[in-house]
Amino acid sequence: MNENDSYIFDVELPKRWVFSGEQTWISGWFLSKHDAIFSDIRAVTGGVSHLGILGIPRPDVEARHRGRTGLPYAGFVLRVRPPLGAKDIRIELLDAGGRWTEIWRHSITVLWGPRRGGRLNPAIVPDQLQKLLQARRADPAVSLAPLARRLAIESAVVPLDTLPNPPFFGALEKPLLTGGSQFGKLTVEGWIIHQEQKIRRLIATTHPLVEVEMDYGTRERPDAGTLFPNHPYAKKSQYFGMVDIDEAAINPVCLKIFADLEDGSRHLVFTRRFYQRPCSQLEQPLPEFSRGIFVRAAWDFATACRTEGIRLGGAMAHWRQCRRAYRLFERFAPRSLAHLAKSQLDAYPAWQQSNALSPRLRQQLEAEAARPGANAPAFILLIDTRDCSAAHLKDLADSLRRQIYPRWQAWFVGDMAAPNDDERFHRQRPADSKKPAEALNAAAAAAQGSHLTLLPGHSRLSPDALAETARVLAARPEIELIYTDEDRMDDHGARSEPVFKPEWSPALADSGLFPGHLCFVRTEKFRALGGFRDEFPLLPWFDVLLRLGDQLPQTQTAHVPLVCHHARADVTRETAPDHPSVEEARKALADAVRRRGRNTAPFLPETGHHRRMRYHQYRPEPGILARLPVTIVIPTRDRLHLLQECIELLDETVDWRHARLVIADDHSRDADAVRYLETIQRRSDLHCRIVRPADRAAPFNYSHLVNLALPLVETPLILHLNNDVNALEPGWLEELATWFLQADVGAVGAQLVYPEKTLNHTGIVIGPHGGLADTPFAKANPADTPIAWHAAAREVSAVTGACLMTRTELYRRLGGFDEQDFGVAYNDVDYCLRVRAEGHRVIYTPQAKLMHWGSATRGVTFDDAEHVAFVRRYPGYRDPYLSPHLALRGNQLQCVAGTTVRHDRAGPLRLLLLTHNLNLEGAPLFLLEYAKWMVNEAGCTIEILAGQDGPLRETFAAMGARITIVDAGPLYSSPEEETFHRRLHDIALQVAWERIDLVVCNTLVSFWGVHLAARAHKPSLFYIHESSTIFRFFERKLELELHHLVAEAFHRTTRALFLCQATRAYYEDHNVHGNFRIVPSWINLDDIETFRSRHTRAEMRRKHGFAEDETIIANIGTVCERKGQHVFIRAIEHFNRQNHRGKFRFVMVGARPGIYLDLLKRDLARLELANVTLIPETREVFDFFVAADQFVCTSYEESFPRVVMEAMAFRTPIVTTDVHGIAEMIGQRQQGYLVTPGDHLGLARMMWTCVAKERSGKSLTPTAYSKALRYYDHRRVLPFHVALAQEACLAPE
Repeated sequence: MNENDSYIFDVELPKRWVFSGEQTWISGWFLSKHDAIFSDIRAVTGGVSHLGILGIPRPDVEARHRGRTGLPYAGFVLRVRPPLGAKDIRIELLDAGGRWTEIWRHSITVLWGPRRGGRLNPAIVPDQLQKLLQARRADPAVSLAPLARRLAIESAVVPLDTLPNPPFFGALEKPLLTGGSQFGKLTVEGWIIHQEQKIRRLIATTHPLVEVEMDYGTRERPDAGTLFPNHPYAKKSQYFGMVDIDEAAINPVCLKIFADLEDGSRHLVFTRRFYQRPCSQLEQPLPEFSRGIFVRAAWDFATACRTEGIRLGGAMAHWRQCRRAYRLFERFAPRSLAHLAKSQLDAYPAWQQSNALSPRLRQQLEAEAARPGANAPAFILLIDTRDCSAAHLKDLADSLRRQIYPRWQAWFVGDMAAPNDDERFHRQRPADSKKPAEALNAAAAAAQGSHLTLLPGHSRLSPDALAETARVLAARPEIELIYTDEDRMDDHGARSEPVFKPEWSPALADSGLFPGHLCFVRTEKFRALGGFRDEFPLLPWFDVLLRLGDQLPQTQTAHVPLVCHHARADVTRETAPDHPSVEEARKALADAVRRRGRNTAPFLPETGHHRRMRYHQYRPEPGILARLPVTIVIPTRDRLHLLQECIELLDETVDWRHARLVIADDHSRDADAVRYLETIQRRSDLHCRIVRPADRAAPFNYSHLVNLALPLVETPLILHLNNDVNALEPGWLEELATWFLQADVGAVGAQLVYPEKTLNHTGIVIGPHGGLADTPFAKANPADTPIAWHAAAREVSAVTGACLMTRTELYRRLGGFDEQDFGVAYNDVDYCLRVRAEGHRVIYTPQAKLMHWGSATRGVTFDDAEHVAFVRRYPGYRDPYLSPHLALRGNQLQCVAGTTVRHDRAGPLRLLLLTHNLNLEGAPLFLLEYAKWMVNEAGCTIEILAGQDGPLRETFAAMGARITIVDAGPLYSSPEEETFHRRLHDIALQVAWERIDLVVCNTLVSFWGVHLAARAHKPSLFYIHESSTIFRFFERKLELELHHLVAEAFHRTTRALFLCQATRAYYEDHNVHGNFRIVPSWINLDDIETFRSRHTRAEMRRKHGFAEDETIIANIGTVCERKGQHVFIRAIEHFNRQNHRGKFRFVMVGARPGIYLDLLKRDLARLELANVTLIPETREVFDFFVAADQFVCTSYEESFPRVVMEAMAFRTPIVTTDVHGIAEMIGQRQQGYLVTPGDHLGLARMMWTCVAKERSGKSLTPTAYSKALRYYDHRRVLPFHVALAQEACLAPE
C-alpha cells in the first residue's frame, strides 16, 4: 500500500513484474484524500499507453479507508502487453484539468514482446483530420503540430474493453468505435440477460461521480428472445439510456455498465472505449475548401504519428480513410469566405446597403415627386466652378440629371464651361473674376425657386437628395435652413468617411465645421439678408450662414439624416493655416460677433494648426467675471491632497475678486483635512465658506452635498467643481462664464483630460447601455479624435458635474440636483436634461480645459436604482446631438451597419407569420408578442401559417388573424429538390398573396417560408432562435441533399435576424449578401410588474403547496435534453450532501412527457431526492418566479432565452449556464452567477453562493432588473422590430 498527503492506493496484482509477451492484468485501488476527482487511468510502458478501467466498486476498501462506500468507486484494472525493451511501467491518473498525473512506477523485465510504439487505429483518422481542419479555420496562423501530436497519441492508445461473462449474455450495440454526444448526453443501447437471476436495474457511467439508471425490461428484443427461448426476460432484454458525459472529456472515453441483481450484488458487465463526437466539436466551422489545406492537415497528422513512433498500419487502409475525410471536407466546407473578410473591414458599406435606394423606395419617391403639393419647394443650386475641372462639373451635372425630384435649377457660376444639355442648367459668367459675389448674386436673382444653396463644383448628389429634402420642406414649410449628411466618393464610386451630423448646433455652426456642403436656405430669407457680400469672396456661403444664424430658432431648422452629398475623395479637406480663407473666416466671425453685440475675438485653435483644418473658436470676453461673478462649489471628504492641489491651482488661475468659494464637506474625519478647512476660511484674499450635511451618519449623497451650498450663493453663476479636477491655465473660468452672455445658454461644461493627456470628458451622449449616458472618446488620444467631437464648442445633451457651470437663478428654480432619485450618479445628466426642457442650451467648450483624476473621492460604482430611475424618467429620449447612424462601441462612435431612417415610408403592413407550431413554447410566444405589437401598436394586419395547431390559436384569432394550418411534414420528407418545390407550390396556393406585404419566418425550421416568399416575390424576415449548425439541426429532419435549401434561405431572405452574436456565429458562413442583423429580444415588463403587484410570494407558495420556510430553487423551462435538467438533478444530489443551513425545495417547471422525463424520474427515485418537485408544462409560469428564491438555468444550447429575461424582470436571483446568448445577458457576478454547462459540481457550489449572497444582502437582482428594463422592455424593443419590418418592405430585392 502507498500513501501520501493527497491519496492512498495499492497495486495488488500482478505479484511478479516479468513479461513474456502475454496480456497481463494489473489491478488495485485508489482513494483521494481531498475530494480531488480523477476520471481515468492508464499504464504507460515502452511509449505505449494502455487505458484501463477506473471506478470499480470496492466496498471493503472504501469503507475501511474512507468511511463510506459509493461514488467515486476505488477499484481499478488495467491490461498491458509491454513491448520488447521496455524498462519500466508507470500508472497515471487523469485529473479534472485534463492532465495525466503519475502516481506509481515500477521497473519491469520483458523477455519477449511486440515492437515498440503504438499502432494507429485507421477508422478514427477522418475524425482527427476534421479537428485539424477546424483548428486551421479557428487560427490560420497557429501551428497544427502540437494538436496533431495529441490526436496521434490518442488514436494509438490500447483500450481495455470488456464483454459480459456467463451467466451474463448480451451486447453493447451503441456506441461502437465512435459515439455522438449532444447536450451532455450519450445514447447507449444494447441487450443483456442473466441466466440465473433477474437483473433489477442497469447503471451506466462515463464519469466517476455520476451514474445513470437506464431503461431496462420494458422494451421488446425479439432476436434475444429467439436466442434464449426459455429465458423469461430475454424478449424484453433491450436496454436504452441517455448517459451523462463530459463533452470535453479526453478521448477515448470509457463507458461502464453495471448490472444490479436480485441478490443485491453489482457486476461490471460492459466496458467500452470509444471516441466521442460531441456536437460542440462537430459544429466548429471548417476552412474554405482547398485541396492544399487538406493535404497539409493530412501531412501534419502523418508527421505527428512518425514523431511519436506510431505505426500507420496498412498504406491502403490509411489512404482509404484519408480519402473518406477528403470527401467529407469537400462536401461540408464552405466554397468561399471572401464575404467574411469584407464584413470585418468597415461598417459603412453595410450601412450603404441598408440605406440604398431600392426600386420600391424609388417608386414611392417618384410618385411623390409627380404629385407636388402646395408647399412643394423648387430648388436653386448655385455651383461655384472655381478650382474645378470639366470632369468634376460633368460628374455633378450627371448626378443632377439623375435626381428623382424634378423641380430644380442649377446655375454654374464662373469662367468654366458649364453643361448645357438640360434646360434646367444655366450659366453665369462673372464680369470681374475678383468679385465672385456679384456673379453669384446675379445668378441668385435670375433663378427661380423657393430654396437656395451654394455648392462647390466638385460635389455630387445622391439621386434622392432633392426628393428627401423636398419631402421635409413640404411637411414643414416654416423651415429656414435644412441640411443633410455627407461622405466622400472616389472616381469609381467607392464611398468613405461618412459625416453623420447632429441636429442644429449654433455653436458648432460658428466653428465652420457644420452644417457642411448641402444645406438649403429659403430664397426669400437669403435675399432679405442681402445675398452674398464682396468682403468674403472665398467663403461666401459661410458668411451667409453666419448672418442667418444671428436669429435662427431651432424650430426653423431641419436635418435630413441621409447621406445626400458626396465630396470628391481626391479633393483635400486640409487647409494650411496661412491660406487666405482662414483669415477670411476669422473676419466673417468677427463681423458676426459685432452684429450680435459681443466683445470677443475668433481665433484658429492649436488643433486647427496641427491638423490643418480651417475652423475657429471664440476667446473669452474681457472682464466677463466682473459682469458675471461665479461661486465655485467643491464637494470633498478627507483626501486632503486632492483638495489642496485643486485650490492651489485655482489660486493660480482664478481672480478671486470676482469669484467665491464654497466647500461642501461631507464630514471629513482626517485631522489634517479638518484643520485645513478651518484655516482656509480665515484667508483674507479668499471668500470661502464651509457647509456640511446635518446628519453625519447619512449615506453619501452628492446631490444633497452640492445643493447645501445654494443658500450661500449670491453670484449670478454657480460652478460645480470636483475636488479631483485641476485647472491647467488661466482663462478657463472666463471661457465658461462668457457663454452666459447668450440668454438661452443654461449650462456649460469644460473639456476634461486625464493626467496622461487622453480625453476624459467632451460632452455626454444619451442612449448607450440601453438608454443611459456615456462620454464618447474617453481615454482616446485627442489627435485620433474627430475635431468636431472634442476640439470645437457645440451643443450637447449634458455635461459632467465634475465641472458644470449654470445660472444660479435657473439652478434654484429647478431645485438643484435631484437628491431623491439621483443621489450619486446621473444627477448632472438629469439636471442638464431639465435645463434643456426649460428651453435652454447646454454647451461643451474645449477652450476651458482642466485635468480630471476621475472619481477619486467616491469611486466608480453606481446604484442600479439610479439607472432605473433615469430610464423611467426619460424613456423615449433620443439624443438630438447623436446621429441615429452612430453608436458607442467601447469609447468610439462608430457607424451602425443596419440603421435606416426611411422605414416609416412603408406604413402599416400586412404580415404573413410562419411558425412551426402554436404551442406554449419560447419561439411561438415570441411570435405572439410580436404579433400583438404589430396589430395593436403598428396597425398591421396578420395571417398565420402554422405547421401544427395548439393552444395559442385562440389568442391569435382574437387579434383578427386568419389562421391556416399546413402540413409541412411532406416538405421535410421530400426525397429530392423537385419534390420539395412541388409540395411548396401546394402550400403557396393556400395563401392569398395579394393580401401580403411581408413574410415573417420564425425559427430555423420555417426556412421554407423564405422560399415561399421568394416564389411570390415578397420580402421576408427570417428570425433564428437556434444555436446550431444547419447539418446538426436538420440531420434527422431533412435529406442531406436538401440541406443547401436551408443555406439558400439565408441568401434569399431580406433580413436574417439573430437575437445574439453567439447564434449568428453558427451561420456566418452563409452571410454572403450582408443581410444578417443582430436584433434585441424582449419581454412584456408591464405584464410582469402587474403580476408582481397583485400576487405575493406567500400566496404563490400556498397555491402550489410549498412551505413558507423553504428556500425554493426553481428550474423553469421545457424538460428536454437541451435544457439539461439531468445536470440539475446531479447538482441537487451533491447540494443535499453538503448539509447547508436551511430547508431547500428544488422545483422543475415544464415537465413534458417523453423518454427524457422518464429517465429523469428513474434517477430521482434511485437517488431518493425527496425535496424535488416536478411541475408539468403550464401557463402559470409567473407563479414560480414569484414563489422562488432562485432561478436556475442548466441549458446546453440557447439563443436568447425568454425565461432568463423573465427572471431578471421578476428580480429572481439567477444561476445559469453561460451558453450562447446567456453570456451576453448575464455577466459573471453582475446580473447573476454563471457556470459551465454540464458542470454539476460547479452548479451546486454556485447555487449555494447565490443563496448565501442573498441572505447577506448582497443581491445581484437590482442590476439584473436594471438591465432588463433598459434592454428588454417591449416598449423600447418592439418599435425597432416594426421599423425593421418596414425597412424590409422597402429594401432592394
